[in-house]
Amino acid sequence: MSDDLVLVAEVDREQVRWLWPGRIPLGKVTVLDGDPGTGKSTLTLTIAAKVTTGSPFPDGTRPERADVILLSAEDDIGDTIRPGWRRPAPTWPAAGSCPTSTRHPTTRASPGRPGRPSYPPT
Repeated sequence: MSDDLVLVAEVDREQVRWLWPGRIPLGKVTVLDGDPGTGKSTLTLTIAAKVTTGSPFPDGTRPERADVILLSAEDDIGDTIRPGWRRPAPTWPAAGSCPTSTRHPTTRASPGRPGRPSYPPT
């Protein structure tokens, strides 16, 4: 066998650490999938608001306050994400978040998509 492979039986078990217990694990990729207009962006920015301010999730659990990195394949940072911090709640739940604690990859033109991020970075 290859040195690049590990036998699963030889891996030590570890506990999952949670951002939002039972819903969003820390250090893992979490994907929100759904049809347009179902609230994916609103939910993402609401979670960012809870994390950047340390305010409680709907079930009362409170995340540790931290910075956030937003990655969006659909929404533009200038016309959708950033304006979310100007809109009053409850129209946009992220209104209570902290945009100075939220980062987004720099935007540069991609072929056929001016002003959109190019992934992977070149």
